[in-house]
Amino acid sequence: MDARNTPADQTIGANRPPLVTAEQLAKDFAHLENEVAEIEALLGKKTGDSWEGYIPNPDTPFEAEDDADAGRHDVHSLGVGATDAVIGISASGHTPYVLGAMEAAGAAGAATACVVNALGSPLALLVERAIVVVVGPELLAGSTRLKAGTAQKLVLNTISTISMIRLGKTFDNLMVDVVATNEKLRARVRRIVMTATGAPPEEADAALAAADGSAKVAIVTLLAGVDVETARSRLAAAGGNIRQALA
Repeated sequence: MDARNTPADQTIGANRPPLVTAEQLAKDFAHLENEVAEIEALLGKKTGDSWEGYIPNPDTPFEAEDDADAGRHDVHSLGVGATDAVIGISASGHTPYVLGAMEAAGAAGAATACVVNALGSPLALLVERAIVVVVGPELLAGSTRLKAGTAQKLVLNTISTISMIRLGKTFDNLMVDVVATNEKLRARVRRIVMTATGAPPEEADAALAAADGSAKVAIVTLLAGVDVETARSRLAAAGGNIRQALA
């Protein structure tokens, strides 16, 4: 059968789990007080996968992903509650560890979602919101690090980017919550302040020095024409959102 002439429901299956866009998910979770507690970090710790900022322990048992109780335990140990959102990540949607973790997160009152690469999975049916990215068979059978892993990363990038925007960590297309811990990042913060305000280098440097290196505070002082303390107060009242602090 030519897939180009096949109705969508016949191509991907009529019994689809609830689907949601990454943007809708970010909007649904934007009211939460705590930032997203992503289960991907737990998966990295439990299975030995190499995630950014994590150095895997070669002695970690890879069969830990089969332990649903371990997933529940890890969620409980994080103190996940009603002000959190937890995202479960599994290519098949059958991983016991992830299922256990999401079950515990839901029971704790957290908002739950998942990123999965198969239709009709138990994981998609367990959570409130399911992002189902069907990529088809892998080029190398048995390796979900290829298409499935890449698709999951794209979805997670979208969720985290939209979440940062809605949490006030950006201004226009600039990342303004940069913590300048080295020369490269200090130069980046300087460029961000100059771009956001149109200030010359000397003025941007003076504003950053007065703001103790905070790009947000420096931007508000320059654009609103206020002192540092007033800028900090405005940002605090606006929940850290520059645009609202300038209103």
